[in-house]
Amino acid sequence: MSLFSSARNADALVQRLTLANLAVQSGHQAAYFVGIIGTATYLLGSDAFGIAVLLAVVNLSFVIGSATSGIFIDRLGPRRVLVTFEVAYAAIAGAACLLPLGYRVLVVASGAMTFIAGCIATTMTSFPPYLTRERESLKNANSLVDTAFSLAIVFGPAVGAMIASVRSPQAVLAFSSACMLAAAATSIGLRERFDKGDEPGAEKSAPCGALAEFTEGLRTTFASADLRFLFLVGFFGFLAYGAFDALESLFYRDVLRVGVEWMGWLSTISGIGSVVGSAALLRIPASRVDFRLVATSLMLAGVGSMVYVGTDLLAVAAIGQALTGFGFGLLMPTQHMLTQECCELGQLGRVNGVMRVGLNSSGILPLAISPFLANLFGVQAVLFSASALVAVMAALFMRGARTHDHPNDVS
Repeated sequence: MSLFSSARNADALVQRLTLANLAVQSGHQAAYFVGIIGTATYLLGSDAFGIAVLLAVVNLSFVIGSATSGIFIDRLGPRRVLVTFEVAYAAIAGAACLLPLGYRVLVVASGAMTFIAGCIATTMTSFPPYLTRERESLKNANSLVDTAFSLAIVFGPAVGAMIASVRSPQAVLAFSSACMLAAAATSIGLRERFDKGDEPGAEKSAPCGALAEFTEGLRTTFASADLRFLFLVGFFGFLAYGAFDALESLFYRDVLRVGVEWMGWLSTISGIGSVVGSAALLRIPASRVDFRLVATSLMLAGVGSMVYVGTDLLAVAAIGQALTGFGFGLLMPTQHMLTQECCELGQLGRVNGVMRVGLNSSGILPLAISPFLANLFGVQAVLFSASALVAVMAALFMRGARTHDHPNDVS
């Protein structure tokens, strides 16, 4: 089934969730790549240290938001959490667009926006099993929601770039605010068909402290061999990509010897590959969606990255970006679906929060050490080694992968 026919024939609530994610991520991707970093660089004239501090705050805020939102999801349900945070993001982005921005104000506003973005991202990945328990439908729902995310990577920054070219990077935040309001209007019409109390043996636990609930999410994740496997795939699979955050622009300048605009064009190619990868899950039988597919997808991403940075040829780099995008586009909805199936609904928010903390924090160490390694071995060598590490870890995961027994399929 094609992407368009799958979207057209999908359940109405799945369509609504997909559209909401497209609006959310289009606004946030535009804000991040153009509104935040563009404002710091071009309007405020920040140096490398200032931008590094800004990105550190942004990444840390996203991690904290991912962790804490899981607690709200399990207590209140995903719809209320989603609408609340979409409106909050719209308010902050709108204020940041209208106010005169100094560096400190930008850091605070960016931290608040990315904290909320982390909350929304975790909520989106937790919502599909509240809509369907049938395995084929759950697979298609995750594929469509993650395809919307991939489309937004292409669409959001492109619109942001057009706005910045005629106005300013700060004006992009108005577009982000409008996208979040559109997402909130769409999300209001969502409803949960299933409740955590519907599960056999489910018990409503009394609320406890946020730290205790996050610790409970950690315990649940690492007590399950399946969830532990998925966590480690995310953590080690993305561990090397912190090196790209620090060195990728230097690879474009010093190795490929192309202008800065090619960072945008090759990112677009990666985004298109990611769309194709997410949509490919629609054509894979539900019985084949298992841990081996997760490891295979990560292997494709690692090999694609090796192709991407392995030469000084622009055409080869474009092929590598497409392969990398395809691998990650297939990996993410597959990993989300298996996490949903391996976890009780009442614990899913906290477990997804733990998963995202592992994924988004894994690149911090490479981000810190890769500039020193690049001084010793060169930018290209470090990036290729980081990509090879991903491929090697995927090969190890493939040895430990096994067929999934689909515990939550009620068809």
